[in-house]
Formats: sequence, C-alpha cells, structure tokens
Amino acid sequence: MLLPQLEDVLFDWIMSQRAKSLRVSRRSIREQAKYLYPTLYPGTESNFKASVGWLDNFLKRHDLSLRRRTTVAQKDPNQLHTKIVSLVLFISKNVRLRKLQPSQIIAMDETSLWFDMLSNTTIAPTGSNTVQLKSTGNEKAHATLVLAARGDGTKLKPYVVFKKGIREVAKLQNTPGIVVRTSANGWMNDDLTSDWLKSVFQKFSFQHRMLVWDSYKCHISESTKNELKGFNSTPVVIPGGCTKYIQAPDVSWNKPFKAKVTELYDSWLSGDEDKAYTKGGGNLKV
Repeated sequence: MLLPQLEDVLFDWIMSQRAKSLRVSRRSIREQAKYLYPTLYPGTESNFKASVGWLDNFLKRHDLSLRRRTTVAQKDPNQLHTKIVSLVLFISKNVRLRKLQPSQIIAMDETSLWFDMLSNTTIAPTGSNTVQLKSTGNEKAHATLVLAARGDGTKLKPYVVFKKGIREVAKLQNTPGIVVRTSANGWMNDDLTSDWLKSVFQKFSFQHRMLVWDSYKCHISESTKNELKGFNSTPVVIPGGCTKYIQAPDVSWNKPFKAKVTELYDSWLSGDEDKAYTKGGGNLKV
C-alpha cells in the first residue's frame, strides 16, 4: 500500500527523533504509522495495519535500515562553525536590543525516560559465562520528560507525557510542582507543545522572553509558530547537528539527570520496597 503523505510525515518524524539521538525501533515506527494514519486520511476505512511487510518496503523506499550504535560521525567543522556563530550573533543581538536579563532567557528540551533504566554493564566475576540483569519487564515502556529553566538557574515545572492507557496517570494529575499529560504514543506533539507553552512557559508576561529549543518537528511547526505569536517572546531554534555543543539541556542537564534516575532505579530494584510485577503477578524479570 503506497501512502505518500503518511510516509513523508513518518520519515520526518524518524529524522527528528534521530536528530535528538533518540532510538527509533521497528515497533515504534509501526505504532507511529498507525497513530498518524487516521489523522492524515480522515473518513477512510481504518484497514491500515502497518504490517511487517509494509514496514520493510517503507524502509527500502526511504533508504533506512537497522543500525548498531557507532561513534558520532564527524561533520564539516566549517558548516558547524558557521551555524554556531550565526546563532550566537542572533542571540546576542536580541539580548542587547531588548535588554534581556538572564531570567528572561528560557531553555527547554525533551528527553525520553524508560521505565526500566537498565545499564548495559555490571560488576561480575571475570570470565563469567552468563551475566544477567534483573528488570521489571518494562524495557520498552517509556515517558517523555520536558525540562526547562531560566538563565538565572530558576527551574520551570517538569512536564511529563505518558502513553495513554496507563491508569496511574490519572492519580498524578494533581501532583504539586509537576505537569502530567498523556499522548497516544508517549511522545510530544503539536497539541502538547501548545499545552506546555500555556501551562509551563505561560502566556501572560509583562517582560519579553527568549525561548531556546531545538529543531524538533513540533517546535517549528506552523501551529506552534502561530501559538507563539501571543506569548511576547522570541523563539530561538538550535540548528540541527549543533545541540550537543550549545544547547544547555543537552550539554548540561540530561546526562546527569538520567544518571541520577538510574542510580535511584538501581537502589529501588536492589532494596526491599514493593516492586512492580510482570503481567500475571510473576516475579521481577531476570
């Protein structure tokens, strides 16, 4: 089944995920395709199953394949240098003209949180034939966490997106100091970006602000651009390939945050607290 519009949107989604160094699995592509289909082809009979055969053909048509993790390929230093210098000059000019204070500059980024924060390594006897790691069996389940902070160090409310169908989400809706939402696949989208702007960034501000984020699709979509027009702010988009050099969340926040979450996860898993059991009430998976 050839669905050019769906494939174009799906390909853009894959590229946006990879631009953020997020893992894209065959399963997640099929789930995203099934989620997008009714929105792109309203009123049509929902007989699209995103089969394995369709996925194989889609990957071939777009020159995509399953790859092992590698070291980051080096890009042309001149290209990155030009992009970074251009961005710095743009920010400096706006800060100077609008007399922005650090508290008026806000950086934001999304990162995925896997329910099993497993590391691939552990200390074990040298020469062991089998090295097992205990888990709760939720390696594929995830949530999206949106972190944001002002230039003076003030943190904005964390914004967490769970996948629909998780019953515990309803219990978290009124948790103080955090905003909890759901989406069909647990990822951010245009609607949730609009909600983040209203609930965390907040529309009413007497001072002009600068919002710095990356080129993730829902940051640069037309609907988001139109939404931002009423927020008395200047959006700044980090160019693709430059996030690991100049985007504060990517450089300074995400790694230590995930390291702390992994530490807490390991502590919880090795302790005596009640654990989440696998489907059917069995023990923790090993």
